[in-house]
Amino acid sequence: MSGVALKVQEEEVLNNSEHDALDDLEAMFEELEAGMTNDGIGEVVINDLSEADLVDAGIAADIQEARAEAMAEMDEQGEPVDDNSGFATGITQPEPAKQKRAAPVTKRISSLGMKKSEALSKALGSKLQDFMCLSINDATLEPSDLQAKIEAKLTEIDALPIKIQEKAVNFFAHLSNGASLSNYTKIAIDLLIKDGEITSKALRDAYIARPYSPGTANSQCTQLMKLLQVLELANKEGGKLVANQESALLPMFSA
Repeated sequence: MSGVALKVQEEEVLNNSEHDALDDLEAMFEELEAGMTNDGIGEVVINDLSEADLVDAGIAADIQEARAEAMAEMDEQGEPVDDNSGFATGITQPEPAKQKRAAPVTKRISSLGMKKSEALSKALGSKLQDFMCLSINDATLEPSDLQAKIEAKLTEIDALPIKIQEKAVNFFAHLSNGASLSNYTKIAIDLLIKDGEITSKALRDAYIARPYSPGTANSQCTQLMKLLQVLELANKEGGKLVANQESALLPMFSA
């Protein structure tokens, strides 16, 4: 294998490993948030705040601090290995002068301080209409009708629970500029394409086989069963979702 091919393969492995680590970290925090409940707390009141309120505030602070520490640790562990370390030859190389690290290039869509619909509109720009044509039939709509449908879909995304909103933004970031697709979303779409349909049990089992914990599998299953419908990748039929044959985006994942 040539040096260039080997380097490309190494970069792909590193990118996949980093993405899996982020998904695993998200799963860990979901477990932490699910486990930190205030059930059974008495009616103690301090400064007009119940003990439940105080515990909730403490939980939020603890989780925020844990997130920051974990991400910082991942960042430190993700530093590249210096090829000139002298390890292979036993010769100690002089330590190079430390240089200010350049800001990492991100393919994610930033939504800080904005609604998800606003973030999508800004990030996709002139391509918004292309990616928001979720059905092959959308191309036959009058321009005004298509615009109305897109605006309604963006409003629908804004009304979703925040975790599903984030997955919707990640989905379009993946299609538009190659951002890493959430592993939870990828597992669901792959299963939908493979079987042509998907049930909550089948998706939950796929997450547990990853392996994710039952709690994480349940929450992610609920989110993805909703997301697949919102993005018109699947239609609900009885107690299952069936691949939407008129989806404009699903074929992009089976190519």
